[in-house]
Amino acid sequence: WKSNQLIFSNTPFVEAALRLESHYGVTLQFPDTLNRARLTATFDNKPLSEVLGVLEDVYSLKASQSGTVVTLSE
Repeated sequence: WKSNQLIFSNTPFVEAALRLESHYGVTLQFPDTLNRARLTATFDNKPLSEVLGVLEDVYSLKASQSGTVVTLSE
């Protein structure tokens, strides 16, 4: 985290979401289907919008943001 790099290696999505929330200062809301999902990705000093784009592509979701709440929906 010191290099502003987020590394996920077969990380449970719920755990990855907590780290993303902490890093970007947001609250993530996502469908229950992601409770069993895992994430493998590395984000090198990427803005939240790029990270959300990756999550949209990987999980076939749509991200929307209202203030500090980010909603991922099917």
